[in-house]
Amino acid sequence: MDPQQAAPTPTEPQSAPLTLEDGVRILKAVKVLAASDGFSGMERAGLRKRMRQLGIPEHVQDEIDAFDPHSVSLEDALRDFPPGGLKARYLLIAAISVASVDGYSDEERLLIRHAAAHVGLSEPFVEVLEAAERVARMVELLRNPELADAWQALGGALLKLEHVATTSH
Repeated sequence: MDPQQAAPTPTEPQSAPLTLEDGVRILKAVKVLAASDGFSGMERAGLRKRMRQLGIPEHVQDEIDAFDPHSVSLEDALRDFPPGGLKARYLLIAAISVASVDGYSDEERLLIRHAAAHVGLSEPFVEVLEAAERVARMVELLRNPELADAWQALGGALLKLEHVATTSH
């Protein structure tokens, strides 16, 4: 770190890449959120797909798959997410994606909004992520590589929207 730079506060995005441990914590919390209306086979497949996309090793995928989302409270699942931080934004994007695989239920929507508030993310940001997920599903159906690449770029930009994402500006 440049000695003239201040250390990041908990509400600033972390510049370091996510560790495997971060990924496991995020994906287990995703499973807790997506399981609010039961954890369907489609959600399990969606979570596995996301884990493969992230390069999570097979044995860790098996550990997350075996994790019982009802074995921890929501507060415990969300405990180590700095308010408004990058990990919190990854969590919400992944949770909405996985929960939407079989239809985004009212229970999932309410729990995800509660989780967003708990990790310092604003309701308007959650609304943007929910709309983005609907568009992502359409992009996937169209199977247009150029559109998919553009959508990936937009998804990356959403992770950087810290100021509008957080509840405390």
